[in-house]
Amino acid sequence: MPKRLDDLYHSFFKEQDFNELKLSMEENHRILIDRLSKEDRKTVLRIIDALGMICNYQSKASFIQGFGLGMELTTEESQSILGTGLLCRLWKALSATSCPHHERKQEQLRLLHLQEVW
Repeated sequence: MPKRLDDLYHSFFKEQDFNELKLSMEENHRILIDRLSKEDRKTVLRIIDALGMICNYQSKASFIQGFGLGMELTTEESQSILGTGLLCRLWKALSATSCPHHERKQEQLRLLHLQEVW
């Protein structure tokens, strides 16, 4: 599953344009590098690489969390059609009536069934 999510991430990922930020970062990087020793330059490059990796991992983690949320919403929607979803159960528990969303879906299913019969 992680490979499949990784493939999905790469197929939907769209590189964002942060040209002003990139130019500013490169300019400030050059200024800093000019003032540092060779050993300090390597340290700065390691920091920049680590920040890039953190951004990549965070982006992928956000995608996976969003994908999981989408799956939960899809599951909730399919369960609400059957009247077993969390929202339907909460509605029924808090009120003496059936969930209006559930009733509307049930009516749609009844109409579809009647159309198939005729």
